[in-house]
Amino acid sequence: MYADPQSVTVATVAQSLPRIGMAIDAGKFRESDGSYELSVSHSSGRRSQHRVRLDSSKVVDDPYATDRNLPVSISGYVVLDAPLAGYSVAEQADHLIAIADWLKASTNALRLVGGES
Repeated sequence: MYADPQSVTVATVAQSLPRIGMAIDAGKFRESDGSYELSVSHSSGRRSQHRVRLDSSKVVDDPYATDRNLPVSISGYVVLDAPLAGYSVAEQADHLIAIADWLKASTNALRLVGGES
């Protein structure tokens, strides 16, 4: 079980996310104002899947009507899909770390959201 609360850092600002839900194969953490939510879940069948998802929401000025505001949201998630046998837990973790390191390296995250392939 993950510690309560969890912390994520977005643009150098740490967000504290207390646990708001728990199941046998899932956990959910949310900032007190609801602006950030972290979900962790697992499933297995013919393959094993491990998922982490970060959601964020905020209210912004409506670009078409200056007297109104719009609620907007963004989600990002990673899914590790692995066979039930053949890769150790350490090898699976190494795979996820490689993806995270690649995104952090140089400008790869910016290039990804910019549409490069």
